[in-house]
Amino acid sequence: MSPKSPTCSGGSKNTATNRKRWWPSLHKCFSTITHLAGVVTLPRQSQAAVSQIEFVGLSDNRVLTILVVGGREVQNRILHLERHYSPDELRRAANYLNEQVRGRALSEVRADITRAIARRLGRASTS
Repeated sequence: MSPKSPTCSGGSKNTATNRKRWWPSLHKCFSTITHLAGVVTLPRQSQAAVSQIEFVGLSDNRVLTILVVGGREVQNRILHLERHYSPDELRRAANYLNEQVRGRALSEVRADITRAIARRLGRASTS
């Protein structure tokens, strides 16, 4: 890369704020490096299909949740749960969820979960 070439770092966190900051110059960076026209797009997160969900038990009733979206984007979240879950319980939960949501859009999965929670809360309040 020549001294006048732009740097291509977008920061360590992949947040919406960081994307807004570095996204406009990303195509210029690729174009400069390759000496070709550059087109860069982000998939619509809500339309991306769930590929896989995995759970890894951590200490203190925490579980690392690994979500693979669109077959290539990996998201990790730590869940703080009310009790400890064994590796077998976590594997069974992941298997069940993968059967239910694999290939479905995140927005569709989110809407289904929201409806299920609302139904369950409705039943709990009438009991």
